[in-house]
Amino acid sequence: MKIKVGALAAILGGVLFVLQTVAWSLTHGIQPDNSYARFLGLSARQVAQTVDTPMWICLLLALIGLNALRIEQDNRWQQLGFLTAAAGYALAIIGTILYVWIFDPDFYIYSPVVHIGRFLLQLAPVVQSVGMVLFGVMWLRQPRFRRWNQLPLLIGLLLLPTLFLRDYLAGQSPSLLQYNLLSLPYALCWILIGYRTIAWRDYYERLFRQTHSICCRWHRSLR
Repeated sequence: MKIKVGALAAILGGVLFVLQTVAWSLTHGIQPDNSYARFLGLSARQVAQTVDTPMWICLLLALIGLNALRIEQDNRWQQLGFLTAAAGYALAIIGTILYVWIFDPDFYIYSPVVHIGRFLLQLAPVVQSVGMVLFGVMWLRQPRFRRWNQLPLLIGLLLLPTLFLRDYLAGQSPSLLQYNLLSLPYALCWILIGYRTIAWRDYYERLFRQTHSICCRWHRSLR
């Protein structure tokens, strides 16, 4: 159950990551003509409440589900990577709550709560990246996804460059398409992890049922 929930959360989290980038580019205005526009009728704060918060929760659940697939449960380095990355996603959730749920940052910009939330949101990607790189390096030894084993490591390597390039391009007045395409590699890695996890579970569930059926028929034939 934990693995299946994690797989669905990975797909949803990847989709929300792209949606969050599109919403940010509209509500924060990367071009003068769309400055402070609304996304589906939502303001910047409402987007953060309805998109950012569930996105980080989904990615945390996805990481927990991915960790449940580990064969070497006693691998201390991989466990350390998992705990570090999970702490990073937890920091993002707490930071989002402090930044946009308690006060409106547009009106309470000098509030300590808002500043603490913003600091946690800036710290969270660094912690996530360090944890996912360590987790991903150890995951390369896992036989679960075979050719797809690089995905957790790619997630750790892609997050900070993606956020850096987004911030850099935001000041260069890029096109909306150019800006939003930056989020696709990171999001696609999570979506593929979710897809492969579901496919892996379905394959082994079918294999188990077939093996069980063969054993039952063989047992009945011996009677």
